[in-house]
Amino acid sequence: IIIDKFMTDWESLIKDSPHLYKNQLLEFLQNKFKITPTIKYDYEQLGPDNDARWIAKNPEIVDSNQKTLIKVPNSLKSDICKTHKDAEKSISLKILKYFYEN
Repeated sequence: IIIDKFMTDWESLIKDSPHLYKNQLLEFLQNKFKITPTIKYDYEQLGPDNDARWIAKNPEIVDSNQKTLIKVPNSLKSDICKTHKDAEKSISLKILKYFYEN
């Protein structure tokens, strides 16, 4: 029973984990296009170099030839994050929400 409870809780933790947003977005795009696309971002640095914060913005989803596969609004941007990776996770969730709502 303890293991079952853990597994149930684990599934809910994984489902809502911010660490998996980029993977979930890539899986969504792979299913849609039947290829593995590349997601490109621009980064904006806030603050000094020794304590920088980052925003990922202007997402672009491209194929291996750098051709745009699907348009994503340039207005989408990440929350302010400590690292590029965290900014990518943040914007990936927003892109996923955009696709599911539109």
